[in-house]
Amino acid sequence: RCIAILLFIIWPFGIPITLAALLTRQWIRYGRQWEDYENERSSDAPDTATLASQRQHSERADFSKARMIEHYNFCVDHYKPEFWWFEPVDMLRKLALTGLLQFAWRGTAAQVLLGCCLSFASLGMQSFLNPYVEAGSNLLKACAETVLFLTFLIGFVVRTLSPQTRMLEPCAPDCNQYYGWVLIITYLGFMLLAVIITVYEVRQKRNF
Repeated sequence: RCIAILLFIIWPFGIPITLAALLTRQWIRYGRQWEDYENERSSDAPDTATLASQRQHSERADFSKARMIEHYNFCVDHYKPEFWWFEPVDMLRKLALTGLLQFAWRGTAAQVLLGCCLSFASLGMQSFLNPYVEAGSNLLKACAETVLFLTFLIGFVVRTLSPQTRMLEPCAPDCNQYYGWVLIITYLGFMLLAVIITVYEVRQKRNF
């Protein structure tokens, strides 16, 4: 049993944490290589004007990402260079929403409320950072986070209001049916948006 518990902790947490450590190590390594290259270039051309700090940061990020893609293409290629760390963080977010949430006050409204807080934090992080290179991917991810938050929110409302609504026989079925239709329409709208964005991006790539 102890071995099972240990593996249960190591497997879901170990993969994203190990990936984050590997990415951080590579990012620091290639960042130092870029600094050495910049120092050599500055010594060869002393009269060249110094680049602005923001531009240097951007060039360093592009250089590091180009090198990291050679080994970690699957987890950095779709993100902007400065968000090379986003994939392991997103893996931990998924773990929190799927696995860890099952152990938090199981079957209670507090569990659903915790899901609401996690999904809302994910939505805020996605909307603030916009980590993906493609604008359509950022929009689609934000919509997915919105749908997830709305699902948790409606689940919380239904769970907390169910004792009161049972006292009103005629109203209870209508309320539950209303919330159900809201979710169905939301899911259908999200699927339609995904199709539209996919078709648009495919046409854009064909044009180029």
